[in-house]
Formats: sequence, structure tokens, C-alpha cells
Amino acid sequence: MKRLKMTSFSIRFPWIIMITAMAITFFFGAQFPKVSFDNDPENMLAEDEYIRVFHNRVKAKYNLYDFVIIGIVNEEHEDGIFNVETLGKIDGLTRELISLHQNAGGLPEVMRDSRPYTPQLESESGWERGLAKVFGNNVNRLFDKNGNSAIIAPEIISPSVVDNIKQADRGQLAIEYLMEEAPTTREEALAICQDAMNNPLYKGTLVSEDGKAIAIYIPIIEKTYSYNVANLVEKLTADWGDNDQVYITGQPVAQDTFGVEMLVQMATSAPLAGLAIFLLLLFFFRRFSLIIAPMLVAIISVVATMGLLIGLGFDVHIMSSMIAIFLMPISVADSVHILSEFFDSYHIYRDKAKTIKHVVGHLFMPMLYTSLTTIAGFASLATTPIPP
Repeated sequence: MKRLKMTSFSIRFPWIIMITAMAITFFFGAQFPKVSFDNDPENMLAEDEYIRVFHNRVKAKYNLYDFVIIGIVNEEHEDGIFNVETLGKIDGLTRELISLHQNAGGLPEVMRDSRPYTPQLESESGWERGLAKVFGNNVNRLFDKNGNSAIIAPEIISPSVVDNIKQADRGQLAIEYLMEEAPTTREEALAICQDAMNNPLYKGTLVSEDGKAIAIYIPIIEKTYSYNVANLVEKLTADWGDNDQVYITGQPVAQDTFGVEMLVQMATSAPLAGLAIFLLLLFFFRRFSLIIAPMLVAIISVVATMGLLIGLGFDVHIMSSMIAIFLMPISVADSVHILSEFFDSYHIYRDKAKTIKHVVGHLFMPMLYTSLTTIAGFASLATTPIPP
């Protein structure tokens, strides 16, 4: 039968098929170094999408910034966050963020206790450092191309740098910072608390009404810096202890973190999916030599597809990063049918070549139609307005 010509050729010249498959895999695998990752969820919408254009227009018109928001909570102290130690930490953190600059080696550096301090921003985990390198996520990227800080220091909102307008003598107004300097006594700390609670702009926004929480708003030049700014804050507050709990939030942090973590999940979930498929096949067929072929099909399919995607110049996006996980179970489906039918038919022919021809001849049309319907289903995604 014509449908068996390729099968007969494969049986007769297996090494040609294997070498061809290896060449294809190598060719597409060679495209991987060209990969470019896009972890911005905003790119789920086209650049000319009205709501996206309008959003950017409003931000530009009113000079709006993306913010990384730090929440500091102290529920242990009787004065909440308005105690000498906590306010000292908040003042120190604010001044460190304002002083962020590049040192001679190009690394982020802040001023701590009037001395230069270079925080260790890279993870201690070799696995996480490796993933960051693969995905191009440089945690030291906290400056623009001109070397300016990603943090817009003059616009930071913190007790140390927000105005506190009070009535002075003879009907005059006194304008000073809410916390001119870190307090050294409980009386000074409570005076700051009183000023904050008496100001309707700060009560319930900058500080909580119960006095147990305070927020620091950090404006950034682009939201793509938010993950690294959040990481910087984590490192600078790592030694604060358990009484002062630090929370980091803000829409850009959520978006950027989501994007970065999705790519990390791709690097861990895809191998785990492959391992799960391998163990299931081993459980069903009980022979390691038999399940090598389906696993090779899965690997070649993933490498060829992702290599083609990268080679054509497409970014690996949050959605396309999941291709490997979707593709592996689909790519072994026909292999499972063939192996199952082979097991059922081998005792009749007692010859591998004859059994394979019988299996392919018997399953050719069903597998063809199921493959075509799968292709049609995935091809239909090209008609959706979602770019990835």
C-alpha cells in the first residue's frame, strides 16, 4: 500500500531516519541562543489596542508613574510601627533607596550609615542563578542606558521625605518633613505618629489608622524594573527581624513577577512533565528500550517547535513558554497507540518488521484524522486577537 512506503523505507534504512532526525533537532536547537523573552503581561494586547493606547496616553499626559509599594507592619510593639527602632529602619531604607547608584564596577550601590554598601542581589541558589542567566534576567539591572537609577528618587513617598505642614507661631505655617530624622526617643516617635494621624492626607494612606502599618511608595521609570527593585528591597530588609514584617506589592511588581515566575515554571514544569510521561510509559509497557522512541519523539517535537518559533524571530512570551508542556503529551499520543497495537499483534507475526507494517496499516487512517483535528484546533488559535 502507498501508505506503507515511508514505513517500509524507515524499516529498511533506519539510520537514515535517525540521522535526519538528529540533523533536524540540531538545526532547530542551534536557534535557542537567539531566544528573546518577553515577560510583560501587557503584551497580551496588541500595541495598537485602544485600551492600551489610551492607558499609555493618560500616563504620559498626567506624568503618572508605576509604583513599587512597600508595606511595613509591626503588630508586636505597643506603639506599632511608631517605635524608635522601626522608624529608624524605615528612615534608613528610604535614604538607601534615594542614594542608589552604580559603583565603579557597574553594580548597584547604596549609602548605608554614610558608607557605600553593595548589596548581594543574586540568589544564593545556583539553580536560580542559572535560570536568571538563561532567561536574561539580570538582577543588577537597576539603571537605564545612561546609568541613571530606575528609582525616581525625588518622587518617593515615605515619612522621611513627605511634607508635614503645621501651624507655627503668629499664624504662620511650618513646612517640614514628617520625619526629619530618625527618632531617638519614644516621645519623638509618638510626635511623628501624632503628626501623621492629624494629617488626613496620610492617615489611612501612608499610615494605617491603627498605627501598625506604614507604606513606602517607590516610583520607577519603567515597570520592567519592578521585579529587580522588589528584589533590592528584599535584600536591604533581609536583616530586619521578625517584628517588622515587610510586604512588597504594586501592579507592576505583580505583573513583572508573574512573567518572570512563569518562565521559571517553564524551566521546571516542562522537565517534570517529561518525567511524568516517562514514568507512565514505563509503568504501562515495562520495558525501558521500548519507551525510548516515544520520549525521543517528544524531545524532537519540543526542540523543533521552540527552535522554529525562536528562529522566526518571535519572543518567548508567557503563553508560548507553555508550549513544551502542551506538546509533550500530544507528541507521544500516536506512539502509545503504535506500541499498544504492536504488543497486541506481535504474537501473530513473530516478526518486528511485519508487525510494524501491520500496525501502521491498521492505525494509519485513525491517527491521520486525530492528528489533523489536533492541527486544526491549534491552528484556530491564530484567528484570536491575542498576539502570543
